[in-house]
Amino acid sequence: MSEVIVLVHGVLGYERLPSPIGDYFVGVADHLRRLGHDVFVPELSPTRGISDRAQQLEQFLLTRLPFNSKRCHLVAHSMGGLDGRYLLHHFPAARIRVQSLVTIGTPHQGSSVADQLERDVGLPLNLLNTIWEPLQRDTAALHALTTDACRAFNQATPLTDGIRYIFIAGDASASPTHSFLFNALSHYGEMNDINDGVVERSSALFLENPDSRIERWATDWAADHGELVGRESGPPLLHPFPWPDFVRPMLGTTSPRMTLHLKRYEQVARVLAKR
Repeated sequence: MSEVIVLVHGVLGYERLPSPIGDYFVGVADHLRRLGHDVFVPELSPTRGISDRAQQLEQFLLTRLPFNSKRCHLVAHSMGGLDGRYLLHHFPAARIRVQSLVTIGTPHQGSSVADQLERDVGLPLNLLNTIWEPLQRDTAALHALTTDACRAFNQATPLTDGIRYIFIAGDASASPTHSFLFNALSHYGEMNDINDGVVERSSALFLENPDSRIERWATDWAADHGELVGRESGPPLLHPFPWPDFVRPMLGTTSPRMTLHLKRYEQVARVLAKR
């Protein structure tokens, strides 16, 4: 069954960059289109806050989706899941175009990495914001992902009736190719729970919320935060950051890993098609 799927990127994200970087959701849009689905990929601000990004997403849904199309499924990574929740609660004109929200590695309860980053860079950033006020709006994403900000966000943005919610977490420790960068970030954020290097499992699954409407994926994806969207890069010691596509084969990345990545999103699409 053909579904309408909108892939929503996270902080510092993009739709598609020139080769060799390529897609944010590596290979996903093309793979799902080959399976017969209609896939759309908006490009939101990489650094602005949730309300700004959600408004951009609203405009995309209202202007870019075919008027007579089926209600869409938002499949969101990281901060994109918070953008989706904000849109569903605050923008009714866009909400009626949406059937489901799938969040992958989204910090519903915040990220301790964001907490630590704000402590370390907050003072100089606030000084810059004071000197040049427009910068405050363009750097709001960092604060939005802190635990305090997400606590306030959750109080103001409850889940919405009539929407299917599916939450998925990543487990970097279960990935044979998890990134040195995300391993370092998990230590930097002093994470004790299972995590993807940026977001703890309890936050990704929104475990503090007992709402029965939440469908929590039964099995965590064996992936770090970058691998959740296909940014794998071979043996851990050889990739301090997500490498471009053409470099990965040189680092030992195997095609079965990419096959697994695409199969995960294929499975998400199958689950969405059942309701």
